[in-house]
Amino acid sequence: MQFSRYETAKGKTCNFGEVFAIDGGIHANNLVTLKDDKKFFPSSQPALTMKVETATVYYPELHTLFTDPISRLTVDVM
Repeated sequence: MQFSRYETAKGKTCNFGEVFAIDGGIHANNLVTLKDDKKFFPSSQPALTMKVETATVYYPELHTLFTDPISRLTVDVM
């Protein structure tokens, strides 16, 4: 039987698990994340990805549409 990392952490059968800071299960399960002060894990930043042709030829308005929400998208907001 396989357990989720949250069930395992609540049962105290593991010492640590890898999660992302935006993972809702952290707060929901009263867990804390540790600061990666040694920069062991690479930074993960959200990014919108699409073909240049899609953004420039077919939907040029997308740049303007996404600029404001992307600028306000922080780890705390996510």
